[in-house]
Amino acid sequence: MVGTAATQKTQAAAEREAMRGCTIKGGRDCKVSLAYRDRCVALAWGADFYIAASAIDADEASAVALRGCGRSTTDYSECVRPEWQR
Repeated sequence: MVGTAATQKTQAAAEREAMRGCTIKGGRDCKVSLAYRDRCVALAWGADFYIAASAIDADEASAVALRGCGRSTTDYSECVRPEWQR
């Protein structure tokens, strides 16, 4: 399961929203594995694992995730520009 949050104003709010999304989808062992700001992220699943990668742009994040799992397409990608309030 995966939960994501790309439009929250704080890291804490984003983490809560991602956890909520994971739980709603049936996740039981939900955890935050990557928090990012002003970056892009890509997730790619292998047979029994996933790779989460972040980079300055979506193409680079996808390339890193795909190298790690040996696939040709990512399962999720998103870019977040500066939103979090400190």
